[in-house]
Amino acid sequence: MRVWVTGATGFVGSATTRRLAARGDAVVAIARPSSAHRIDRSRVAVAVANLPDLSALEAAPRPDVIVHCAAEIFVEGPDAEHCSRAAHVEATAALAALARRHGARFIHLSTTDVYVAQTSPDVIHEDSPTGPRPLYGRTKLEGERRLREACPEAVVFRPPGIYGPGSRADYVQVLVRKIARRRFFFIGDGRPRRSWVFVENLVDAIERAADGLVPPGAYNIDDGAPVERRQLARSIARSLGVSAHFPSIPVPLARAIARSFEGVCPRLGVSAPLTMQGVRFLSEGLALDTRRLR
Repeated sequence: MRVWVTGATGFVGSATTRRLAARGDAVVAIARPSSAHRIDRSRVAVAVANLPDLSALEAAPRPDVIVHCAAEIFVEGPDAEHCSRAAHVEATAALAALARRHGARFIHLSTTDVYVAQTSPDVIHEDSPTGPRPLYGRTKLEGERRLREACPEAVVFRPPGIYGPGSRADYVQVLVRKIARRRFFFIGDGRPRRSWVFVENLVDAIERAADGLVPPGAYNIDDGAPVERRQLARSIARSLGVSAHFPSIPVPLARAIARSFEGVCPRLGVSAPLTMQGVRFLSEGLALDTRRLR
């Protein structure tokens, strides 16, 4: 098939590009000018584009499938809103309209950050309430809404934390490094369960959707079952051959520290090493119901 992959130099985009090219698809790897040089051009065609501007793609072969992986995850500063909307909303709408026009399948990589309860003791399914305030989740959710209008037959995947080779800074990778250096600690008791997805498992789902084996709609995806943070940390410690006994900070104390950092650090022009959002992420659970996809 002829497949366009946006965000082709990113974590998921590069893994998707490699997988589809390896199986023989004619892949057009779409990347911004600053990163396109990192693509191996021996196996794929390269299109350099500043999404949502699609003019650079006019000469590319008409796609059978579009996989939209491009995202702005680490963007900060005064341009954060503009960059996030460009990648998550405007580019999604433009590519979806193009897919509808050409009769191409559209696969969109969203996020569990679209849910109101991003961390919750309850199991989250695809019909759980949406409508977050953080920029990343908010613009991803708006992109999903625009996608439903432009291309209702699209497939949307909502992964939680993604980990694996090629990641810039996924939580599991950070956890491994901290445990290896004996600098890891829990916030709370480590009992809340959280879903994770290995990048190649996510690409498995993308590949099946590209083949038309996944019906239209939105899907949670994970590795099969949520795990307790302490279970994950102890498993990593055993693999590294280090102690699996970790100190813990009570959640109220962590919140007080985070509030102090959030009050002082902006005045100093530095990033807070611990935020309230970070405390929630590190102390609460996110267990996904993935029966719909399975």
